[in-house]
Amino acid sequence: LVGALGLPEKRATLANGWNMGNLSATWNINYIGENGTAAARKAKEYVTHDVQFSWNTPLKGGKLSAGVVNLEGKMPQLVAYDGRNFNFYLYDGYGRQPYVRFEQKF
Repeated sequence: LVGALGLPEKRATLANGWNMGNLSATWNINYIGENGTAAARKAKEYVTHDVQFSWNTPLKGGKLSAGVVNLEGKMPQLVAYDGRNFNFYLYDGYGRQPYVRFEQKF
């Protein structure tokens, strides 16, 4: 069944990280290969980029992070699956998702 609609043969995540003192950055590349066998029901490959920048605060155990999931706001291709517009099990339809987070470890 590999390669059928909803079951891509290729999936990958490449995680890149950088640290220098109290600063860090990450960049993740998420890849979902094309899937589907019929010409009218074939989803093309799908690539998204996630970025995050963090700062370890002067507070002991404090960390402030800001980032974006799906930086380019890419939406899944509209190929009907399981009664919906696209495969909700394989892709998300949230688009670009910015966030800010503060962590405090005790």
